[in-house]
Amino acid sequence: FYSREGYVVHFSSERWKLSKDVTIPISSLTPYLQGNDYSVRRVLEFYSRTAAPWHARNIFGRFLHYCEQMQGSELFSVASLISYRSSLSKKTEWYMGVLRGAIRQWSRLGYPGISDEVLTLLNKWVIKGNEKGFAVQSMCPDDGPLTDIELQGVIAAVVDAFTEQRLSLEDTCLSIILAMTGRRPGQIAALKIKDLHSKVPGAYWVNFPRAKQRNTPWRSAFNRFAIVEDLWLLLQQQAEAVKTAFSEQAGVPLPMKMQEEMPLFP
Repeated sequence: FYSREGYVVHFSSERWKLSKDVTIPISSLTPYLQGNDYSVRRVLEFYSRTAAPWHARNIFGRFLHYCEQMQGSELFSVASLISYRSSLSKKTEWYMGVLRGAIRQWSRLGYPGISDEVLTLLNKWVIKGNEKGFAVQSMCPDDGPLTDIELQGVIAAVVDAFTEQRLSLEDTCLSIILAMTGRRPGQIAALKIKDLHSKVPGAYWVNFPRAKQRNTPWRSAFNRFAIVEDLWLLLQQQAEAVKTAFSEQAGVPLPMKMQEEMPLFP
């Protein structure tokens, strides 16, 4: 099958590569599953096809954690699910919430392994979700966002390192675009050369693929983000470097249409 980002995945293989950055060691689940290996793989295939790679990996991680904690018990039984939930703390209770969603999807897909009793139990539970944004909202000095002065210091240090040739062009572009736009790493990694736009002199922007859009094809929706000229010039250098590298590998100049489809950060 194909992952949402277009990678070919072999259903029975030991590792599923879903994107440039996300690989699931699917065979890690096999020793625990007691005959449910096929069903769980089918559930994870569904998420790999329809959801962001990081979300599919998160589902896999919750399955694996449950299997490891309940090793020796009858998996996906009422007793083991109650025991697993009781082993979680307030901060990790959301693990059960993710696992519950995956088990419900398992049942909806029609694969064997989930009893009516289990579904009845899960539907009765009220589970607290994952705590989001606490470090940012509380302005935590250790885990919270950088202050304006700290951010300016980071950018200045990156530029100095690039000027002194201690940092490559690609690493410099990645650092600066992350600092200046605040986009998710997955959005930056998914950029193509054609996502850089400037139709009016002095106006520059990047079309970032929208993240966290479940059940929609990857790169089907975008957010336009305006950038400063200094970052634009750096990204243009990176784009030219990528075109040159691909052309040298091919041994011939590549058509413009093909160049536009090249990844900005291969």
